[in-house]
Amino acid sequence: MSPWSQGRYLRAMRSLERQVRPHAPEGHEVGTEPCLFRFPAQERGYGPGLHVADEALVDVESIFLPGEAVSLVGEVTSSSTRAFDLTDKVDVYGRGGVPVYVLIDMAVKAVTVYHDPTPDRGYRAHTQVKFGDKVRIPAPFDCEVDTAAW
Repeated sequence: MSPWSQGRYLRAMRSLERQVRPHAPEGHEVGTEPCLFRFPAQERGYGPGLHVADEALVDVESIFLPGEAVSLVGEVTSSSTRAFDLTDKVDVYGRGGVPVYVLIDMAVKAVTVYHDPTPDRGYRAHTQVKFGDKVRIPAPFDCEVDTAAW
């Protein structure tokens, strides 16, 4: 989520944050502050709208945080980021080993949860629901997210 996103996007991202926080793995913290994570074979950093990361692994003296610290990323699409969120980020986060990528797609009012990352081709599996439905966030979170307010 860009730091300059539309105000209406905040509801969904804040709701996701509140709902996954209690289920974060031990030692992992939920953050929405701007951070750059670097993944294998990528020259640039990626700054997800929401991240859950192992606090011990992000205590580094660099603006680039290690991608292997991340257990979940959340993104909200905008007209300017949608194509990148649906293609490049699915590939980078999956190949980088991020267990869960939650994509909140404002254009189609749906949320897609990508899981089961693979170093070959992004993610092996995903689930998509329309806003208003509940969606399962798999391990290491093992929780259900209610999108009714989105």
